[in-house]
Amino acid sequence: MYCFFDYARRNQLTAETIVAELLLQLFLADISKFRDVLLNLYNEAEGGRRKPTLEELTTAFNTSCSRIGRIFVVVDALDECDHVVRRRLFTALDLLANKNCQMLIMSRPHIQPTVYLNKLIAEFTELEIRAHRLDLQLFLHNRITDSEDLESVIEDCPGGAQAVVDQIIDNANFRCVHACSSQLHTNFAEAFLLLKCA
Repeated sequence: MYCFFDYARRNQLTAETIVAELLLQLFLADISKFRDVLLNLYNEAEGGRRKPTLEELTTAFNTSCSRIGRIFVVVDALDECDHVVRRRLFTALDLLANKNCQMLIMSRPHIQPTVYLNKLIAEFTELEIRAHRLDLQLFLHNRITDSEDLESVIEDCPGGAQAVVDQIIDNANFRCVHACSSQLHTNFAEAFLLLKCA
């Protein structure tokens, strides 16, 4: 099961909608196993007149998990989640943590899940992933060669493409390089000025 925090949906995501989306993924796998759980959730929500609470959703999720054995939940881009929602989501994830539910939570390093996840903390492992300079160079060179407009702009730069790539990497952290490089094919000049490489 998978949950991705899309920055564009940031205002739409709540802890309840996230757990509901995970629960929906379980239900869609085999609705016949969970028909009574879904009906119970509907009845608890006053016949659909109100949205289920976070507690009701996590209870339904745990009941469903106990019926299918082991599941894996991937939570991606947690750092894109609003901090208030993130705090409530950590509470929910802590409630979802059990022997049947394994979690992989991915985020930038400024998010500290160990502060919030009591049940998971005993088994919490942190893995730091960083892009190597060569990977960034290859990525940026490919962006440059894939765009005629970009190549024509860089022709006028002293030192050419390699100098521009080196300066982008030297002057930016990876997040900025990624954000700016995603704009290279459409608006290189703006990204170039943003990085103060002109």
